[in-house]
Amino acid sequence: MIPLIHSSLLSKENSITLLQEENCINNSKYIGIVQTISSLKELENKELRHIIKNSFNTLTQKFKNTTFKPVNVCYIDIKEFEFKDKYISIISSLKQEVDYLICCSYSNTTLVQLTSKKCTHLICNVFNQDLVNRFDFIHHFNSGINHVLCNEIKEREAGLGVEMSIFHNISQFKQAKYFSSCIQNSKLATKSKIPHLLFKIIYSITDIRTQKELVLIQKALFKAQSFQIQNQLSFTEEFFEKQERIKRGDLIE
Repeated sequence: MIPLIHSSLLSKENSITLLQEENCINNSKYIGIVQTISSLKELENKELRHIIKNSFNTLTQKFKNTTFKPVNVCYIDIKEFEFKDKYISIISSLKQEVDYLICCSYSNTTLVQLTSKKCTHLICNVFNQDLVNRFDFIHHFNSGINHVLCNEIKEREAGLGVEMSIFHNISQFKQAKYFSSCIQNSKLATKSKIPHLLFKIIYSITDIRTQKELVLIQKALFKAQSFQIQNQLSFTEEFFEKQERIKRGDLIE
């Protein structure tokens, strides 16, 4: 799998050396440079594409004397109360500007809209904190994906992902709720035959997890072969080689 390094970590001095010392990027041809958009209001900035592109170009200079090929990954955190139809076209155009676009939301309705318009490569279903914190929490109110979303993902050739940061710095009680929802999502994804991906964005050196660790976490959480880690929609070298061919015009998407 391709290591995903957040731009805030890469912007620090000697970050490449530290990542190599931790054996995080040594075995990879591609390096994912992740830039996050934490509010949809940021999308209204007409200069956003230039900012993302310029930031990516600046960070790629760090790899100038290495054999690594940086790829531009954008992660959008979508709050349901912020989402409006006008953002669909903006997100869709942003997808054309980056190598890989991930949209994250706890609203299935929002994710269905984005997936139906082919606005994203990968969607992440997270958990509604307001519901989780309620005393009368009812599991199926916040259990995750549904059949409608699965059908859209399959039809539009997108993928479903789980970013491991959601399990950090929370109580064991909340972890149990999150884990049970992930297991339910995993079973439905497997049943629907859609790509399902476990991944980790590295925000700091302490966040580093090896491929072996991710596989062990996968087995502990999901037991069965529910996560298709190596597939055409995952963060693999084959995917990004295909994207390069599309950009050159050698292959039609």
